[in-house]
This record gives sequence, structure tokens and C-alpha cells, in this order.
Amino acid sequence: MKSPACSLTLLLVASLTGCASAQKPSAVKPAADSTTDAAGPERRAGTAAAKVERRGGPRARAFSPDRIQGKTQGKIQNEIRSELEALRAGAQAAQASTAVPPMKQVETANADATAVEVAAGASPAAGNETGPGPAGEKTLVPRPGPHATAAEAPKPRVPVLVNPEFQTGGIATDPDAETTVIESTPLKRLKTFDTRAVRIATAPNTPLIFELPVTYNDRVKSWVEFFQTEGRQSFRKWLERSNRYLPYIQTELEASGMPQDLIYVAMIESGFSPGATSPAQAVGMWQFIRATANRYGMRTNWWLDERRDVHKSTKAAVAYMRDLYKMFGSWYLVAASYNMGEGGVKRLIKKHGSNDFWELADKGALPEETKNYVPKILAAMLIAKAPGLYGFRDLQYHLPLSYEYSDVPGGTKLMNLAAYLGVSGKYLQELNPELIRGYVPPEVRGHRIRIPKGATAIVSQYVQMLDTGARDANLN
Repeated sequence: MKSPACSLTLLLVASLTGCASAQKPSAVKPAADSTTDAAGPERRAGTAAAKVERRGGPRARAFSPDRIQGKTQGKIQNEIRSELEALRAGAQAAQASTAVPPMKQVETANADATAVEVAAGASPAAGNETGPGPAGEKTLVPRPGPHATAAEAPKPRVPVLVNPEFQTGGIATDPDAETTVIESTPLKRLKTFDTRAVRIATAPNTPLIFELPVTYNDRVKSWVEFFQTEGRQSFRKWLERSNRYLPYIQTELEASGMPQDLIYVAMIESGFSPGATSPAQAVGMWQFIRATANRYGMRTNWWLDERRDVHKSTKAAVAYMRDLYKMFGSWYLVAASYNMGEGGVKRLIKKHGSNDFWELADKGALPEETKNYVPKILAAMLIAKAPGLYGFRDLQYHLPLSYEYSDVPGGTKLMNLAAYLGVSGKYLQELNPELIRGYVPPEVRGHRIRIPKGATAIVSQYVQMLDTGARDANLN
């Protein structure tokens, strides 16, 4: 009669291998190196029987049921352990496949610092600095080495996070340093933008901000439709060009306490083009006539027209509109007077007894161009703040201008300077549109121009070369 332990063991064999019930005792080979387990007494009995057999005793004891059961139990327990280990390994692999792979940490030597490993939240050693981190996480904190010489100082290690998919070795700042790479799973490469962890705000949570009063009527609607259809190509260019000048214009308006939406006056006036001219001889991005330009400090002569200078004309436009607002107290009337002149608006207000732009427009008091001027600005403002909503997508915005200033003497030609700097003459002319002849006249002592960033030293060399040539010419 079999013991309960043997019965349970045979059942486990049947469930794991499916064939233990059909196993024959003669097929079981004795293990070469057995260990002590739950069937220890039976296994020891079998071992004793084997010794008797080798001494010439009865052979029947070599195949006793106790011996067979002992060796079968040892094999079964080994199989059970193997199955459990396989199941445990499979579960760990499945869990690892769903986890976010960590970044690979590379430790490199830094000849100028030592590193101390401290636990986050613990007090660092004297002279070290550490910031807050996850509890229990260890970080490497650099600190100046206390050693007198570099030869005595140990080689510290500084952690660097890299992606193993793009790098096979460490990054060493010291050629003598050894680099230790801790391998990890490569980061997942996304083909599209993953929005699972992104919270996209709905329209009510992202309101558009307008700093000018917004009126939407039939006139404004008609101009919105015009910019979407017949004027679409031109308006698209205006939008793309606007990014080149908006940062500076918005800064000037904000510094003066003016609504930043007044930038759309420049969009309607010139499409943000510094070289624009009108049949009325208005020039520049803000379309100043000569008299108004001179009144607000801009120079206009044979070789120089500062109405084309974005910075000087913007400052003048901001000052002009500020004065107009003091005069009328209405931004719509400011825009109307910017278009037709403050004198004409004053006469119309006095004649019709109204300072409401829309009322003056309905009465037919305003010229046709001025009547459409404010609706154009409002339509441009609505579209520019949400271009995609009105069908303007995939816009190729221009980069903001980047430059610095340098003083050059009279006689400097932009084309020659551009060749010396290694840039195109057109680019240098775009930075200095006020130089309408392309050079500073020789009779002028000097002029400040805009040059590409980082070119100051080269421009200084060019100026020295001009001075040397002028002196040599005078000596000859």
C-alpha cells in the first residue's frame, strides 16, 4: 500500500508530464549524486540495498519498491522546481516587457571634480551639494577634490544618461579615464506623436486674448471672407513674414503700455514689408509720409530714409498712435486717423457730432478707404490669432532677425562688406533697408549699421583696412 506522500507525488507527476502514471520501475536510473529531501528514509534504504548488492547479497533488494519510490520522488521534486522556475521567469519577462525601459547610465571620469554617492534625502558629506530626488534613489554629487595634485586624486565618476540605441560606449571627458556602461533596454522609437499622456485643452479652456475691442459685423465678415479667398495668397505671405518682426514690435508696444494688437495696423498698411511704398508717397512698414516722419524724428534724404528702418519707424508709430489716443480716446478712431490724418477725423467729429467710428461709417462721412480700414484690421486680427481655424495651415514662418550693431565710416559699401563677411549682399541690405543707395556716402563721417551676430571683429578688421587704404591714398 502506497503512502499518501507517494500518491500526491504521482499525481503531480501526472499533471506536469502527462506520462508519469505509465512509467515503469525498470526505466528509472539511480541518480549519481542525490540530495536529502522529504523521502530521505526511503532513499537511504535504497542506498543500503545497493551496497548489499555490490557485496554479493540478494539481488531482489536492488529493485525494491522503496528504492524506486525514493528515486522517483527526487526526480519529481527536481521537475517541479524546474517548472516553477520556468513559470517565475516567464512572469518576470512579461512584466519587464510592459515596463518603461530605464535610460542607460554611463559613468565617466571628470578630472576637475570628485563624486560622492549619497542617498536622496540624506545629508551629503561636507562640501557636497545635492538636490531633492525620489526616496531611496542614489545620485552622484560632484564636489571639488581635496587632493593637492591631480596625480594623487582618484578618478571620480560622473553619471551621463545616454540612449544605448545610438551609443555603444561611454562618454569620457578624460582620455585616461575608464568608462563603465550599464546596459539597458533601448528606448522606444515613436513614429507619431503619442497623445496618451497628453491632455489637450478644449476650446473653452483656451480663450483667444484680444487687446483691441472686437466688433464682428457684415463689414468685418466680408473682409474675413476676402482674405480667405481672393486675398488668400497675399495674406498667407503676410502671416509668414510677420514672425520676423513681431517680437520687436510687441516689445515696443508693451513697453509703452499700448495694446499689442496694434501690430495688425502694420499688417494692413504694408504686409510687414519695410520697403513698401504707396501712391501717396508713404514709405516703410508703418507707411509714414515724409512730413509725419520728420515730425517724429526720422531722417529722410538722398541716401537715407529711416522710414524703412523697422526699429526707428516702429518707435515713431508707437509714439504717434499714443498721441492719437490722447486726442480721441478710441482705438477705432486712432486707426481711422492713422489712415486719413487726425485733422480730417477732427472735422468729421465736429460736423456730425459723433465720435463713434461705426456711426460715422454708416452716415457715409468717412472716405471709402477709411471706412474699410478698421474692418480690415479686425479681420486680420481674428485670422492671425487662429490661422488654422480659418484654413491657413502649414505656414512657413520666417525666423526673427538676429543681428548686432557696428559703426562704419563714410564710404562703406554694403556689397563689399558683405563679400568680406562671407554673406550675401541682399541679406546685409535687408538688415539695413534705410540705406537706400546701398552705401554710406563718403562725405558722412560715420553711420551705425546692423551686422550678423558674431561679426563685430571681422567688421572691425574691414574698417581698419579702409582706414589704412585712405591714409595711403592721402600720402600718395
